[in-house]
Amino acid sequence: MRLVWNEGYNLGLAIVDEQHRNILDRTNKLTDAAEPPCEPGSVCDALEDLLTYAHYHFLMEEDLFARFRYPGAAKHVALHDQFRQKLREYIETIKKREAEVETVASEAALYASKWLFGHVLNHDKKYRDFLRDHGM
Repeated sequence: MRLVWNEGYNLGLAIVDEQHRNILDRTNKLTDAAEPPCEPGSVCDALEDLLTYAHYHFLMEEDLFARFRYPGAAKHVALHDQFRQKLREYIETIKKREAEVETVASEAALYASKWLFGHVLNHDKKYRDFLRDHGM
């Protein structure tokens, strides 16, 4: 199922909102790649693209945390690390052919979709409030 961005997901921080939409677009590309018949190379490419862009986005967020001394940074960074690790595990599972590519691809797409919205709505909104309170 393709994801659709709605304005309720916006944090009101332009660069962050733009990057979140880019993560959503990459998650949709992963969902597309997971549609049968899916090819291991296409799924890995989509996963690697999502991982690379998410990493870029996370570094930007983590820089904001450091600059503004966000007290929830350690917990938030741990969530980023878990996401990166999970995507790496999916990639390795596909490359090593340890499971059916369709199964792994579907699981990865569902994981990324749920993670994105859960993370933005439950965790990113916390730092948004902190940053707003501190002048951003």
